[in-house]
Amino acid sequence: MDSLFVNMVKDVHFPSTLVLWILMWLSRYIHIVSSEVSTKQVFFVADGDEKVFLPSPPLTQRGTQYQWLRTPHDGNQSPSSVTINENSPNLFSQGGEHDLTMEPLSSLAGVFLFTQTQPNVLPLARFEVFAVEFTPLRLLLDLGSDVSMSCKLPHMPEAATLQWEAEDNLSSNTTLFYNNTAYVIIHSVDQQNKKRYDCVVRLNGTRVFGAGFLLDIEAYTFKTQVTLFRESSNSSEVDLSCRSKSEYLRAKWTRTSSSQPTEVVMTSSKRTSSDGLQRDRFSSPAFSGVDYPMRISPLIFEDGGEYRCIFDRPESIYSSERVLSSERVLVKLITIQVSVALSGGEDGDQPVVLTCELSELSDVPVTLAWLRREGSGVLMIRQEVLTDSRLLSVTLPSLHTDQLFWECVVFSQGLLRARVPLNLTDSYDKIPTPVTPRRNAANSFHLWMIVACSVLLFTGILTVALLFYYRKARNRETASRPVLNIVASPSLTDQDDPVYGNVTNNPPDKDSHRSPTEGENNMDIHYSCISLSGLKPREQNRNSETSGDGDGVIYSAVSIN
Repeated sequence: MDSLFVNMVKDVHFPSTLVLWILMWLSRYIHIVSSEVSTKQVFFVADGDEKVFLPSPPLTQRGTQYQWLRTPHDGNQSPSSVTINENSPNLFSQGGEHDLTMEPLSSLAGVFLFTQTQPNVLPLARFEVFAVEFTPLRLLLDLGSDVSMSCKLPHMPEAATLQWEAEDNLSSNTTLFYNNTAYVIIHSVDQQNKKRYDCVVRLNGTRVFGAGFLLDIEAYTFKTQVTLFRESSNSSEVDLSCRSKSEYLRAKWTRTSSSQPTEVVMTSSKRTSSDGLQRDRFSSPAFSGVDYPMRISPLIFEDGGEYRCIFDRPESIYSSERVLSSERVLVKLITIQVSVALSGGEDGDQPVVLTCELSELSDVPVTLAWLRREGSGVLMIRQEVLTDSRLLSVTLPSLHTDQLFWECVVFSQGLLRARVPLNLTDSYDKIPTPVTPRRNAANSFHLWMIVACSVLLFTGILTVALLFYYRKARNRETASRPVLNIVASPSLTDQDDPVYGNVTNNPPDKDSHRSPTEGENNMDIHYSCISLSGLKPREQNRNSETSGDGDGVIYSAVSIN
């Protein structure tokens, strides 16, 4: 085509040929520009019910063959052709003319390019497909249990955020974003928590994707077993739920623990009486016959253990000799405490030990982790799967101001179970000296060296500048002074005749100012006429001078201008 353009250029003197050449050049330019297609972002729920649909764009008139190419997000593979087999089950299927439909699998996420392959290669459409992974996918929750959910975006687009949203605002202590995963915990769910929770993706603040759950919660408890993780502090509390569909006469809560295996009644009540057993920090309302919750407030570390809610009723309404018991719920309460301790030393740079400890071990593997806040994110410092030990510690060589915000988190089965923040600025009473950033000796030496070199360099530059300025000022001063030029007077042939010399503003010869020697005492005195510019002219009187024993007289007229 380029040779055709050259031939047309040779004939541009013909107007019709010139117009045709311009039109063909414009068509070629539009063809190049149209080959740069924009990217459309598509999000889907991994392992969900809905398939992913990628529509094909309008086809070109000259195109005869087309193809879908896929590049995975992991970057380990080069673009490959999408295989579509209509005769057997396949991950991809084709609908319409060239539309692409694929299974909602996280492994299929990546970049999809729809191109024209014949008669020339031309990209027509580009899609970047992102999988959002939810855990769990479906929820049917026991009354009084904790629900933990997570959504993960393995490949996070630039300027994207991932977070959980609900009808009411979620507290910061129940949400966490770490490693491209957003976690949320709802404590002790009941019918009031029967609402929708969405995992939302935003690009530059604009919502581009949202999917989630409408929590389905059981209305009653019957031989349910739940595990709760709770922080122990002066402001923490926990509610234990116990509700029956049938009516009972009496209800009670009992407790056992590893340190106290004997069952102890914590609260009890009868339906027909408002009196009941209440212990310090343990409280329950009057038994209604079907509902008997218990609250522990404040919750201390020693409150961990197994709690059972038991309903009793007579076998017959006419006899109270035999009593039927029904265990409604078993709650395993695991309390968490964090502590700060000094590891020796007398100054503020002594090692500091952070410890996170559980009161009980869970029936399922539990991972403890220490996270440190850095800006708007968190950094994993240490994590460990607990087997025999119930605690995890982190030792800081010294405490810096950028190491004040920590949190101990509990993971179980890949989900966040609890998080306990630790703000070390609230623990200054445990640290003898104020917490300040520390510079080691090497850093201080380097800093002083930099300062000293900077001062020397500045002093040298200033000295050179002053010398240059001083020399320049001297040159200007020398140039402004008057310069005397001596014009040689005619040679003296007759000592009796006066000789006149004209002196202008040039400097005199050095010999004219030297002192007479012994052999020159008899020299005649010459007449000179001296004229200096810069002053008003004024006549000077003629003076006679004698030089030794000579008999010649020189008259000199001095005129100052």
